[in-house]
Amino acid sequence: MLFLGRSIPQWGGRCSKDGRYGLYAPSRGGLDMLDLRHGTVVRTLIPKIAEGIFNVICKFNETNEYVLYYHSGRKTLRVFRVSDGVMIANYRVPSDLSSLESTLDGNSVVLGMVDGNLTVLTIADPKKPHMKEYLMTLPSRNPEQQQAATTAGAAGPAAGAAAGAVAVAKEEEKEEVKEEGKDEPKVEE
Repeated sequence: MLFLGRSIPQWGGRCSKDGRYGLYAPSRGGLDMLDLRHGTVVRTLIPKIAEGIFNVICKFNETNEYVLYYHSGRKTLRVFRVSDGVMIANYRVPSDLSSLESTLDGNSVVLGMVDGNLTVLTIADPKKPHMKEYLMTLPSRNPEQQQAATTAGAAGPAAGAAAGAVAVAKEEEKEEVKEEGKDEPKVEE
């Protein structure tokens, strides 16, 4: 059995879903997007600057529209648009990142941190035509949805149970008042 292939010395193993692009993000700093068919650098997203040796998490989002880059020394998550290489976000992470995932629609990023916190960030790309409409559907941007989510228990199981108990108690009170009013004779003036 004979395998013929190409060696790409800079490639770190991360690639886009179609296998066309790869990422090279050494722990010493820098980020390159590679053309895996030719083994060349397509775009330098972060120039190679000596920043010390740190943990780096780098990947494409689920729709291959963005490159997500976390650097543990800076404690930042940077988001680059693949089409033109522009950095569209630079988020300071409150704790060391242990996991980085994208939602299936590619609109949000989920961050898991070593202290147990979980954060969901939405990628608000101004070049996407539907982004304003998408942002307006988020509960944090729509007061009616936010209020409905809070009363339905989205704020947590205890808050949801408490809100539900209060609602049930108020309904029972109303029914008791109605029943008491039925038994009393009406007095006309």
